[in-house]
Amino acid sequence: MNSSFQISRNTYYKQHRNYSIRPISSLAEENQVRNIRIFSQSQGCTITSNQPQRIELPCFFNTPARFKSMNKNKVQLSEKQNDPKSLQTPELCIYLQSQRRLKDYEMLAFACKRAGKIKDEGRAYYSMGVLLDNMGKWSQAIQQYERFLKICNKLDDQHGSGLAYNCIGVDYQFMAETNPKFIEKAIDFHKKHEEVSDSNGKFLASINLGLCYDADSQLSMFYFQQALKHAINMSSKLGQTIAIANIGRIGQKGLYDNAEKMKLFIEKFLQLASELKDKESIIKGHMKLGAVSAQLGSYTEGKNSFLKALEMVENDRYLYQEAKCGFAISNAEMNMDQYLREQAQLLKQ
Repeated sequence: MNSSFQISRNTYYKQHRNYSIRPISSLAEENQVRNIRIFSQSQGCTITSNQPQRIELPCFFNTPARFKSMNKNKVQLSEKQNDPKSLQTPELCIYLQSQRRLKDYEMLAFACKRAGKIKDEGRAYYSMGVLLDNMGKWSQAIQQYERFLKICNKLDDQHGSGLAYNCIGVDYQFMAETNPKFIEKAIDFHKKHEEVSDSNGKFLASINLGLCYDADSQLSMFYFQQALKHAINMSSKLGQTIAIANIGRIGQKGLYDNAEKMKLFIEKFLQLASELKDKESIIKGHMKLGAVSAQLGSYTEGKNSFLKALEMVENDRYLYQEAKCGFAISNAEMNMDQYLREQAQLLKQ
């Protein structure tokens, strides 16, 4: 009877064993472009094409969540004053929560270092970096990511090093918005990220490098095209959409020279955005198509594109006004063009 009980108990343990409690993987295993994978499994999200792209640790590492709203709104508190009073209620909650958790991770990192748990120590540094990012303190976050990078290099963890390079590069990009001298450091770290990554990581690095070189449209175009190639190789519709959206944005600087080519990119962007059911991106795509059509002199087509955008806009007042303005200008240009043709005919008579 005891033997039967032992066999049953062993069978139960095998059936209910949780293999994810102690993952045996690198610090950033199975992590490349996690946000893209999540997006591809969901719908209704908005594609962010003109912001730096980040990667994060998988959920089972139990690291702090990264709040994109803080990055999107470019919250940058004075690191000398550390005064969060200017923040709105949701952002203030994120700031205070991150501030409290930061102390816990500082103690955890110290304890892991004393105990010789180098892997857990590195994870604590990474977590501190995320929390500091949530507080808008980019330079302090970089210090923690550099500690994380040293441990990854010591462990010969290539994925972890790529994650650190990405985090540091993105933070330098945010810092460069107020001090352009940091853009060179951002480029340096994104290139290092590109060197150690697979196709997923190279895609993110190429997007970030394209954004860094925004002042030089040729280099930006080169890296966005590289990103598009990686996205096509990965069969990632979201990746293709982000790359094409950036190519179209850079191309607008010289629409008179390559308007036809940009029109093809924007039409492809609209197709992908429609497949992803991203309403805001579809609206923006129609407005970009309207602008390009107007540049080509196709005012009727431009007017119709802006009209489609107007019909889809609901609660975004800014998008509505922009689409309305584009529609009015295209309509006026169309009527003016017709009027000039009529006057030309009268003069010939």
